[in-house]
Amino acid sequence: MEFEGVVYKILPPTKGTSARGDWQRQEVIFELPQEFSRKVCVIFFNKESDVARLREGMTCTVSVNIESREYNGKWYYVKNVNSDNHLATYNGDSNEMRLD
Repeated sequence: MEFEGVVYKILPPTKGTSARGDWQRQEVIFELPQEFSRKVCVIFFNKESDVARLREGMTCTVSVNIESREYNGKWYYVKNVNSDNHLATYNGDSNEMRLD
């Protein structure tokens, strides 16, 4: 799924260590410019360099994987940034960044 939004808030990273090594998870809130604007939380998992390029107020096109998970009989959805050949390009002239 792909959407365009404005970076509303960059939350502090959460770091940890698992059996596979160190990891970092960071959530970024995007505001979708519509008549009734909505906010979407996107999780960046081990994408420190991509999050470092984001600035609040910046317009981005984001490609995400949408996934639902069950926990104790309740379902939750998660939006993760695509991990396949994940690249971010920034157009310095227009304050826009594309996350592919």
